[in-house]
Amino acid sequence: MDANRSALPGIRELELVHCWLWFSALDSLLVSLPDLIRLGIHGEHTVFLPTVPGLAEGEPSLQHFAPTFSSLCLDLRAAVNGDRGGQWLLMVPNLMRLELGMTGEQGWWSGMDILDGSAATLWVLDLALNHRSEIWDVDLDLYMCVGLKHLTLSLAITDDGGELYYLRQALGGLGAHQLQSLNVQLHWLSGHLEFPVSSGITQGLGEVDDCIIRLFGGTVGRQVCLHLHFYLRMGQDETVRALWEPFHGLREDKGIVFTSAVTRHEYVMDM
Repeated sequence: MDANRSALPGIRELELVHCWLWFSALDSLLVSLPDLIRLGIHGEHTVFLPTVPGLAEGEPSLQHFAPTFSSLCLDLRAAVNGDRGGQWLLMVPNLMRLELGMTGEQGWWSGMDILDGSAATLWVLDLALNHRSEIWDVDLDLYMCVGLKHLTLSLAITDDGGELYYLRQALGGLGAHQLQSLNVQLHWLSGHLEFPVSSGITQGLGEVDDCIIRLFGGTVGRQVCLHLHFYLRMGQDETVRALWEPFHGLREDKGIVFTSAVTRHEYVMDM
């Protein structure tokens, strides 16, 4: 990335994919984009090059965002030195839309700081909370996002269903406030065997259903979408029926606009 750039007015969106990123170069690039609205940094082979030795907490934060800037897409799940990249983006002002990918091993501490720092201004939040075998095992507290209107939570579920606990924690700490829509994407990972629907799984899904009803029950027009994803040609009809069964509250509530979807992927893809 070349740091020697003159102003580039009129560019409103910038996507950086599979890049080697230097702090100084990215800072210079942001200075040259006075009309930028959205920045996306993602890709499994993205590398954030260290600015300082030692811990990632010592990394500087970018300051030169355009007055128009309001949307950030940052995927730290598989990036090299992802925690350093998260530190670079801690100080984004007036963020209204945040798409954030993080795992329990990578990106969560800086990601949570980004989320906390933008909680008062966010309208749209899209969180991908793990990546393949890198699980999410951190309590997610969204109670400060009082202006949130649209929330998407994407989470991979392994055979024991332990990840459902953290999904319940996230939903349970969320006040309805102005929330208009909730989109939950559940990726069922089971290797080459059909996903086993245990009693623990059905109980966990039932508790997720209860959380959503507590959020939206009794209101009219709130939208809830549940999307089940299966991989390697898994997801037989019997399995799908067993996974839908615990969501009886959503099916029976007449005020909630409830939609459901199932996608069967031939290969295991990035989530």
